[in-house]
Amino acid sequence: MKLLYVLYDRNCELCRRCKNWLAKQPKYIDMIFIAQQSNQVKIIMPDLVNDLSLDDLILVSDTGLVYKGKKAWIMCMYALKNYREWSLLFARPGFDVLTRAVVHQISSNRKSISGALLKLNASNCETGNCDIHSNDVNKNSRRGL
Repeated sequence: MKLLYVLYDRNCELCRRCKNWLAKQPKYIDMIFIAQQSNQVKIIMPDLVNDLSLDDLILVSDTGLVYKGKKAWIMCMYALKNYREWSLLFARPGFDVLTRAVVHQISSNRKSISGALLKLNASNCETGNCDIHSNDVNKNSRRGL
């Protein structure tokens, strides 16, 4: 596996920030980010369109494997040079319940987390610290699709 397509919700501030953070990390496995709402998903992965869910992170490998939810989060970490060891830990059977619970809490509350992030960004702008822009990372590269 040399490539992961990361399918994310472009209308979710938390999702966009996670995408931007992932894009900046050193990787063992390259990532291409595609908004689930984009036409590119229909063109590149027509068989997957009916299985898309904005409630879950979805990864598709260049070998055709599909990861959703908890497994997608673990695979994202596995692809990153600085987090591979953590992914192996979270994938262990003893951590399964904890990992599933954390992913469920984040996914279930992503709208309220996104709202809080937007409010934080707005208050930072009022104080002149408006340097957090979730939409500008990799705007001109293939990773910012």
